[in-house]
Amino acid sequence: MNNTTKSQTMNTTTFGAAIEAAKDGFKITRSGWNGKGMWLIMFSHSTFITVDTNDGEVVPNDISELGYCAHIGDEGTRIEHIGITDTGADFYPISDFLLMKTADNKVVPWLASQTDVLAEDWLILPR
Repeated sequence: MNNTTKSQTMNTTTFGAAIEAAKDGFKITRSGWNGKGMWLIMFSHSTFITVDTNDGEVVPNDISELGYCAHIGDEGTRIEHIGITDTGADFYPISDFLLMKTADNKVVPWLASQTDVLAEDWLILPR
């Protein structure tokens, strides 16, 4: 009987190496996390999902239904700022941050704990 788990067959790494991989577009996870299917990805304005509206304006797919609006940058479809339509033209730059896909299939912003930072069981998931 083989008692080797899937995470044991993949090479684990440090938090720092995992973050560098996330910056390069890889999903990362920890073998020590209890939830199945949990992973992190680096969110960047350059990877923001956009859709075309009827009038040809490109808006963010996942926030357009929530009362948010976006400013389209000079480079075309790249979303550079985000704002809330109720407040008028108040737009704020989007900075890169980590998003977690949770075990219950939701996506939330994520912050590392001390345990996460010091852990050496990080996995870089294949694309």
